Amino acid sequence: MVISATQRQISEKTLELNVCAEILTLIRSNPPYRKVVWQGMTQQQERTNGLDEALRGLGNGWYLMLQFKSPWPTSLVDLQYKFSINSEQHATLVSGLARQFPDSVFYVLPLFATWNKVDVYSPNLVNDTWLIRASEISLAQLGLQDRHRIDILKNNGELSAIINSPRLDAKILNANEAFSSPDSIVPKSGWLPSEVVQDWASHVQDNFAPRRMRSLQALFLPA
Repeated sequence: MVISATQRQISEKTLELNVCAEILTLIRSNPPYRKVVWQGMTQQQERTNGLDEALRGLGNGWYLMLQFKSPWPTSLVDLQYKFSINSEQHATLVSGLARQFPDSVFYVLPLFATWNKVDVYSPNLVNDTWLIRASEISLAQLGLQDRHRIDILKNNGELSAIINSPRLDAKILNANEAFSSPDSIVPKSGWLPSEVVQDWASHVQDNFAPRRMRSLQALFLPA
């Protein structure tokens, strides 16, 4: 059924809070990862680029970075979802983190544009939330444009992810499957060491506009 949704019904922050809570529950269900905590920025820290402040004081451990996006309104609800990434934010995530640790930084794309669909899926929004590794979107191929569109297309139960301007196909992962499998959660070999993240956050604090890192969340597993 095609339902018009020309105005955004659900804020990005609402999707962040609910999906991240579900991801945290999935990861903690694996005994070695019960101490994982979610470390997000406050709204004030987002406005002032307080990423460095938000990530200090947690001690030694490993991080998983999740860059949340919310879909644009579309006339093809549940058939096509559109998201956007910007070049500066992407370059910051890839060059500072994802290039060296490709399993540590993900774009999180919840396919929810209407409250009706949220009601149907809750409390399992992760079942239709999808991930793309930031490392799989080539900086060189993206070029110099400021913004790029990610289209998630549904066709007979199959999903595809396309990066536009220029067009790149991207591998997409289901959030429920990715975070409920212990084999996919290997902090010591795949996640970011705390010293790497803290050095990176300090650099971001000094060099980037606050809005560029909005909706970036961190999961932290203490050593």
